[in-house]
Amino acid sequence: MTQLYIFITFAITECHMLAIMAYDYHVAISKSLLYNVMMS
Repeated sequence: MTQLYIFITFAITECHMLAIMAYDYHVAISKSLLYNVMMS
C-alpha cells in the first residue's frame, strides 16, 4: 500500500512538472519578447 501511494504521488508530481514545462515552452515560443518580464 505504501509503495502504491509513493508511486502515485511521484506520477502526479511528474505530470504537474511536465505541464509547467510545457507552459514555459509555450510562453517562450509564442511571446518571446515578453518572456523575461513574465518569468521574472
